[in-house]
Amino acid sequence: MKLSGSRVKARLIAVAAAVVLGLAAVVYHLADYAAGTGVLILAYHRVGDFDSEYAVPVGEFSAQMDYLQHKGYHSITLDQLAEAIETGAGLPPRAVVITFDDGYWDNLTNAYPIVAARGFVMTVFVVPEYIGRYYDFLTWPQVAELVATGRVTIGSHTMDHQPLAELAPGQQAAELVDSKRAIELATGLPCRHFAYPFGSFSQDTLSILAGAGYRTACTGITGLNWQKTSLLLLRRTNIVKSRWGMWDFRARIFYSEVKFAGEKLLSQIF
Repeated sequence: MKLSGSRVKARLIAVAAAVVLGLAAVVYHLADYAAGTGVLILAYHRVGDFDSEYAVPVGEFSAQMDYLQHKGYHSITLDQLAEAIETGAGLPPRAVVITFDDGYWDNLTNAYPIVAARGFVMTVFVVPEYIGRYYDFLTWPQVAELVATGRVTIGSHTMDHQPLAELAPGQQAAELVDSKRAIELATGLPCRHFAYPFGSFSQDTLSILAGAGYRTACTGITGLNWQKTSLLLLRRTNIVKSRWGMWDFRARIFYSEVKFAGEKLLSQIF
């Protein structure tokens, strides 16, 4: 029996729809699998109504933290993540690390109360040359206030916010070692964690970081983290001011999950 053109078209549309739905189901299950096996690290800068792409409004940030809590995410420190990668120590389901780059004053006044109210912890990567020098940034007494909460880890973001891959090894060493020393002197605690300014690093950077005594380093590479992730090349999900409300936030996490699931699957095959 010969089908009419309209019936052929209808069947082709039905087949195409079935394929699309099937692929969507596969992608969804990949993301769900990733969320249960990989560790999400969120990368923020500012929280407040500032004229910057990197400033997430207070209400938006609060809704994001509510979303994480509602979805069963458990906030952990970078030391907990490092311990899990190094020794296989267990982590809570849907582990997430909340980080802030640069050390803006609103990390204390706007972000911290929202994070703490949900029982979460956070890491702030500071630039010592900016501390107490520029009005947008934390002062050392404010850094001490964050540390005193017991919920905030202070890490380094270089001494002067430099793109490390563009510097000679000696200059890189100064940025990494001097910032670590300045933070330890100010806080009285070891500085073990680092975030690459502009996501910039080289092979020299990795060697210098290890030699300087850093335990972890966060990149600008999107994805999740698991036991095969290098502690000096941790993946993060960058969160900026949303254009589409919570859909934007959820989409960024979803992309990291799918990318991670694909990479993990390929690593196991090859």
